[in-house]
Amino acid sequence: MKRHPEIGSRIVNGLFTLPHVEQGILAHHERWDGKGYPAGLKGERIPLIARIISIIDSFDVMIQGRSYQNYKSVEEALEEIHVCSGKQFDPTLVTVFNEIITTDYGKISDVIGIDKYDDFDLLQKLDAI
Repeated sequence: MKRHPEIGSRIVNGLFTLPHVEQGILAHHERWDGKGYPAGLKGERIPLIARIISIIDSFDVMIQGRSYQNYKSVEEALEEIHVCSGKQFDPTLVTVFNEIITTDYGKISDVIGIDKYDDFDLLQKLDAI
């Protein structure tokens, strides 16, 4: 599991000439407090794209759930991200993400007609728009 950032970055490296995407994938499990992996980067040493992906990925996991964890409401997920601000996540980006989601989530869910994200349903509904 902990190797998936490295594996993903190698796959992207072989497909694209976008080094920032590769860096984002490789470092998306680094933590603002330096306790992440694979390199233990801290704060602004973590590439910006990775800090953004980290918040989005965590939010996505929370609102979709996993086989080992029930999904959370958007409000619960935002609260969890807020609690992890300054530890796991860049606090400035948490503020920006919160503003975007609280402003635009209702618009997004109204347009595609869902209350919670579901990969298959989401793709079908986006394709229909």
